[in-house]
Amino acid sequence: QRGSSATTFTLPSIPVPAGSAAMHNGITPGGEIIVGLTFTTLTTQRGYIVNQGVVSFVDFPGSNNTQLWDVNPAGISVGQYTLNGRTDGLVVDADGLETIRVPGSTMTVARGINPRGDVVGVYNDSLGTHGFILRK
Repeated sequence: QRGSSATTFTLPSIPVPAGSAAMHNGITPGGEIIVGLTFTTLTTQRGYIVNQGVVSFVDFPGSNNTQLWDVNPAGISVGQYTLNGRTDGLVVDADGLETIRVPGSTMTVARGINPRGDVVGVYNDSLGTHGFILRK
């Protein structure tokens, strides 16, 4: 057994369509920061960061599909966004948003980040689906 209790919460002030929900995807070791995604309409997803109970939304400019998948102890988050039909990886830090695109790929998704800042994920190209490591 991993613990004796679970903490739950509802994201505030989000009109969510019936049947949709928020999904937590990553958490820092002490639980201070949680990242994830929520559907705000049936076709719009927003990434979010919960930092010590305060919710901030992450929307890549022009995209209606931003998702956060992991966060490291320094508070750097990774995920993905879709813009003009293309999905690319995303890094979110104190400096803002940065795109990750594997050269020659048709799709890139960042799924994890370690304490050092190395990013792992998946990408597609003309030969299929592959994993990647982007070292800091």
